[in-house]
Amino acid sequence: MDIEEARRRLAANPPQGDPTAGARRPLVPAPEDFDGCSSSSCRPRNKPWQHTFAWGLCAHAPESARPEPRISLLGTYLDVDGEMSIGTTSFTLTEMAAKIEAALREVKITLGPNAVGILERGGTVTLSGGEYQAMALTVAAMLTEVDL
Repeated sequence: MDIEEARRRLAANPPQGDPTAGARRPLVPAPEDFDGCSSSSCRPRNKPWQHTFAWGLCAHAPESARPEPRISLLGTYLDVDGEMSIGTTSFTLTEMAAKIEAALREVKITLGPNAVGILERGGTVTLSGGEYQAMALTVAAMLTEVDL
């Protein structure tokens, strides 16, 4: 039985009174069921019959509970006292990718007639070093202009 099915069964038939009274097998998970959990809130003495399913704490946490990775940026800003202060802002990878994509749309690439012909025939064209540098500088400029 997987975790989701156990949750559905427990939600449909919550334990009434003493779950071990008259039962052949207790509903309380055996202590070894919690061996991989580093969170004390998963231990039977604190929360019997359930795991927290918190990513990084509970060994039974589903993959869907994994938080999206975040990127933190450090920067300076003008504080309320009029002085410069240091602060951080944080983005998910999806948010950062959207910002980088918007910045890269600002880069203009000029292709010569040979490159256009290659592309029209379905080929690929390698950009010059200067165009790669322009893209890198555009993304770097976007990172320095992030609002804190």
